Amino acid sequence: MDQLDIGEPLLVSTRWWDDDGQPTEPASIDLTITKPDASTIVKHKIDMTEGDSSAEWWYETTVDQLGLWRVHAEAEAGGDTRIIDSFVLVGVGEDSGPCDPWCTWEDVEACGPIDWPEGQEASEIQKQLWLDQGTEILWNLSGRKYPGLCSVTRSLCYACRGCYPVVCNCDPYPGVDLGGRFPVWAVVEVVIDGEVVPPAEYTVRGRRWLVKLNGQWWPSGWNTANPDRFRVTWITGRQTTPGGRAAAARYINEIAKRCAGDATCTLPTRVTSVQREGMSFVVLDPMQAISEGRTSIDTVDTWLAADKIGGAPKAGAFHPALYGNRRIV
Repeated sequence: MDQLDIGEPLLVSTRWWDDDGQPTEPASIDLTITKPDASTIVKHKIDMTEGDSSAEWWYETTVDQLGLWRVHAEAEAGGDTRIIDSFVLVGVGEDSGPCDPWCTWEDVEACGPIDWPEGQEASEIQKQLWLDQGTEILWNLSGRKYPGLCSVTRSLCYACRGCYPVVCNCDPYPGVDLGGRFPVWAVVEVVIDGEVVPPAEYTVRGRRWLVKLNGQWWPSGWNTANPDRFRVTWITGRQTTPGGRAAAARYINEIAKRCAGDATCTLPTRVTSVQREGMSFVVLDPMQAISEGRTSIDTVDTWLAADKIGGAPKAGAFHPALYGNRRIV
């Protein structure tokens, strides 16, 4: 099943055949896209664009609701009615892993050449897969502290909450809590009833609160008939450190070497005991290293250990009457 985020294009591509399995131009196409709120987009062949051949027809729209989008296409092709059904999930997986690779492929290549078999080279898809794989492994090993900068879109329900003994987020400016595990760096867009709110009418305070500056209130309550009545897109997360970037480049370089069959690859294989010519020796099992929070690559493990020490919580006192419970010692 395809997955998209709010604001991304949904490309519905159809291809049609006759009874003999040969591509054929359909006499008609009826396309229905059902949104999560049950509203529909209905299009016909005249509204669609012909692809590389007369058997291919596509239509593009932009997803603007979270949830499951259903695509149903019917066509008269080869004298029979053909049906295509598919589904697209929007807004899922934003918190399931890192949002961006920790390094670039240029960083990986800077760690050393990769010896590919003659006539072979890594494709762009392979490079992206290795960047994602290495990033996710180090993201997990380092305590999931550095997901990168993530774009989040949510439909919000505003409710004023009072705080005692100090005033919280409802006075003097109405505020909505966008807080999560990571700071809010910027708000990209605020939409109310389909209208984009001018950026001059709001700001972000304390890397958490979306506050309105014109004295008016955000929409309150939850409208089940229009879950996108009040929708906000913001940037949150945290980028890795320079050391984390270097560690990721080094680790991904070794992953690529393993896949290329490069003899200089230092990633251990899953062999724990070897006997050869009357001699026995032990090779580190990478699964054991991973379970211990290591990779078995010294420079990478050095950064992981140092990052763990530097990120350990420090003792301190917080004043409850200060905004955000700020540290005072």
